[in-house]
Amino acid sequence: MKSFLEHLHETQEYTSAATSQSQVAKGFGILAKKKLLKPGSVNVDLGGGRYDHGTKFMESHGVTSH
Repeated sequence: MKSFLEHLHETQEYTSAATSQSQVAKGFGILAKKKLLKPGSVNVDLGGGRYDHGTKFMESHGVTSH
């Protein structure tokens, strides 16, 4: 089984940029509505896609994305 770090550094067969949609993930909105996004917390953005709408949304709630 691959380690977490191996997964982080492997090359994707299909890039997320080719399949991304120009919208904020529904789960982010649900987390915000339930007040589960805490300022100063971190979002790990694995394969976030071509657009940075999710990152901007998280930043507006004080969450840093990496």
